[in-house]
Amino acid sequence: MEKSETNRIVNVTFPLDQQDDWPPVAREDIPCNQVAEGQYRLRGIPFYARAVARDDVVKASPRNGRLEFIEVCDRAEAATVRAIVRDESRVAAVRKALGFLGCDTAVNDLVKLVAIHVPSFVPYGPIRDYLEAQSREGVLSYEASCLMHTV
Repeated sequence: MEKSETNRIVNVTFPLDQQDDWPPVAREDIPCNQVAEGQYRLRGIPFYARAVARDDVVKASPRNGRLEFIEVCDRAEAATVRAIVRDESRVAAVRKALGFLGCDTAVNDLVKLVAIHVPSFVPYGPIRDYLEAQSREGVLSYEASCLMHTV
């Protein structure tokens, strides 16, 4: 039975494949709102989970006392990009520049890891160009984790 989205936040757990101690955690809990029975809209920007973006709707079911990710049901057509800023003192400037380009960002307890949400209506080209320029200058390294934009 379909129900409207709730304001109550729940965490959906995404098990992670670790290689060479990366990511530094075995799972990531992402805040979500329930949109239907067993379906949840991501409200947080993923730091480690691959192939998902904020506002995607995912299917999850209870397992080991947690709501565990099963699959993506509906894509928001947004992008998730991760950047590791080499010098912690440059994180604020990187986040500010990305904000001017139309992105939302978040940092986790590693502080130098910036999760970047690129909404579907924001062109990805300028974001990529900025990140490439910063990468060439040695400021950061980055990867596109979920890229639904045309480039």
